[in-house]
Amino acid sequence: ENVEFVPVHHHDSRPASLDGKPAPETFCSESAKIRLPLTSAVGRVADSGQEDLITDWDAFYRGTLAKTYGMKSVACVPYLEGVIEIGSRTDKWTAIPDAAKAVMG
Repeated sequence: ENVEFVPVHHHDSRPASLDGKPAPETFCSESAKIRLPLTSAVGRVADSGQEDLITDWDAFYRGTLAKTYGMKSVACVPYLEGVIEIGSRTDKWTAIPDAAKAVMG
């Protein structure tokens, strides 16, 4: 079975360019272009229903992208029929943030 996951929405905390130039690319905007397999963190969380915290980019499907954009942490939490992914460029989390857990209900 060839299951792939694609984003249905993404939000980036960096504001869009106001001067008419294209907004700078970010981990979020670049990730939105990638189809993720079941073996990715998003796929595993969707399949298992268990949250996942990623800070080791060597084992992360988009590890090179995370390193390129200076990501410190990514949390994936199951939500309804999908997964919400939240990341930080400033903090290396040791646990899933409360904001991410709140979506799980």
